[in-house]
Amino acid sequence: MTYRTEVFIAKRWIVEKDEDAVLKLLDTNAVDLYNTVIIEKEPPKEFLGAEIKNDSTEVTFAEEDKFYTERLSEFHFKIKGESPGFFVVSDNFHPGWKCYIDGRETEIYHANYLWKGVFFPAGEHEIHFKFVAKNIKISRMLMFSFMGLFFALFLFVCYKDYGLINRIKILVKKVALPPFKKNL
Repeated sequence: MTYRTEVFIAKRWIVEKDEDAVLKLLDTNAVDLYNTVIIEKEPPKEFLGAEIKNDSTEVTFAEEDKFYTERLSEFHFKIKGESPGFFVVSDNFHPGWKCYIDGRETEIYHANYLWKGVFFPAGEHEIHFKFVAKNIKISRMLMFSFMGLFFALFLFVCYKDYGLINRIKILVKKVALPPFKKNL
């Protein structure tokens, strides 16, 4: 299955902390959503009052130079622009997503109520989104812990009475077929 990821660069943003007000703005078409994004938190200090030019910011999908992927848990983008902006990925926001710009973790914002987005500085950057759910990490850790415990218990039981080698010899003797005898 192939998944298409839509992205765009917003040069303007509106901060609206009230969810109902965000939904009202989206419903009434009061905002030009092709150029403006509604976020629910204040932007970082370095983006307050930043000069945003209407330059042509280039975005490419880093792995295949297209916006299609079969791995839904990671997205890699390359971005190049003369001015800072807000990079929006039209994929549902979830707290399990992490974003790294040039290898440094950055905050992900709710964009237009449903999507996710990040602020990026001017210049050329690599943006990497990765989904890391805590419950999956915990379940893997528990699974490997129980597998290790089971293996340790198995070894303990095998060595307890006869030792592992003697147990194997006894098993082989019980299962082994008697030697073949020729009838004369």
